[in-house]
Amino acid sequence: MIARDVARLAGAASVGSALLTLYLTLSPEVPGEGMVPDSVGHLGAFFTVALTAGVHRATLMPRRDARVYLGVLLGFALFTEVGQGVTGRDPSLADFAVDAVGIALGLGLGHIAGRRLVRPPREE
Repeated sequence: MIARDVARLAGAASVGSALLTLYLTLSPEVPGEGMVPDSVGHLGAFFTVALTAGVHRATLMPRRDARVYLGVLLGFALFTEVGQGVTGRDPSLADFAVDAVGIALGLGLGHIAGRRLVRPPREE
């Protein structure tokens, strides 16, 4: 695939998953509460946002420092935890820690996936 096309798709997926994560984390009543443990929901949501952001970074801006993406995503996770206090839910440092694990895993795997998607095939 062409790097620009992959980057556009990954960028759109990242924005979409971030918006869904905002909705799920800031809703006063949690949609589907009890279907999965809270920590699994946090891990999955932030992993998805970070995975798509990692693919975007790896395909569009491979030289851009990953720490910028890491900082923005951790700030996003912190914002959602603080925002939960405003919406009547309980913010949690444990949830933030799980968010951070999902972000780290997602960015790492997103980088690997992004590089593999745009790397020319090897000739043997």
